[in-house]
Amino acid sequence: MGLETVKDEIIKVAKRKAEEVISEGKKEADKLLHQAEETINQRKEELNAELKKTETAIKNKETAFSELEIKKMFLEGKKKAIGGVFEGVRKKLNTLNSKKREAHIKKLLGEAQKELDVKHVYCNARDRGFVEGFDVEETEILGGIIAENEQKELRVDYSYELLLDNIREKHMNRIGNILFG
Repeated sequence: MGLETVKDEIIKVAKRKAEEVISEGKKEADKLLHQAEETINQRKEELNAELKKTETAIKNKETAFSELEIKKMFLEGKKKAIGGVFEGVRKKLNTLNSKKREAHIKKLLGEAQKELDVKHVYCNARDRGFVEGFDVEETEILGGIIAENEQKELRVDYSYELLLDNIREKHMNRIGNILFG
């Protein structure tokens, strides 16, 4: 074998080795590329899942907020309706005839006398004539009375305003159920 043959043989072996290395390199590159694509796809799926979770959470939050706003508006409407009922009662009390007003005042005075020794009575100008035997002072109330003992230490308030407020406070749920079912 001559030198030329050895040289050709070495070049041939080197080329084969180079081709094998290149082929292995390409396989390794393809493998790495495939792994990178899988990682990208997996991360993409994870991000999509996170996005869907976030989107669902935002929708749920917005829905809850909207439902709360609707409930607030509904309750506000109920309060206005109940307020309207009480305003109607106030107007009706204000337009009571003298006979009914007198009966109310007498009954309220009787109730006040059960609680204290009444000496001073506060009432509006329309009801003043129905109060006899007490020191009477006019005050700005819708109707009813406010009674005090002689020393003005004890007081009971039977004004229509306070009576209506007490009824409203004690029976709000019942009134709401009657009006709204």
